[in-house]
Amino acid sequence: RIWSAAGADLILGGHIHLPYVRPLDGGDIKWPRAIWSVQAGTAISRRVRGDAPNSFNVIRTSNTHTMDVGVERWDYDATARAFALAAHTAIAPDRDDTRK
Repeated sequence: RIWSAAGADLILGGHIHLPYVRPLDGGDIKWPRAIWSVQAGTAISRRVRGDAPNSFNVIRTSNTHTMDVGVERWDYDATARAFALAAHTAIAPDRDDTRK
C-alpha cells in the first residue's frame, strides 16, 4: 500500500523463479492507485520451476504523455535454441494529469 501511495507503477521481483505479470489488489482493502507485480523467471540458470522454461522480461514504455507500458516475457525454446516472445501484458499506469 505504501508503494502504491508513493506512485509506484510496477513492483519487480524474481527470486522465486516463476514468471508472471499481474495486478496487485488489496482484496477488501482499497489501494491508493493501481500497481502491478512483475516477476522474472529464471534467465540462464538450471533452477527453473515447474513447467516454466528459462525466461526474461522486457519492459517497454511509450514516449507519449500516457506512458503506456508493455511487459514482454521471452521464453527459451530448446528446439529453436533461442528465446521467443511468449506473452505480452499491456499496462496503462494509473496517472493523474496534475503530476506533469
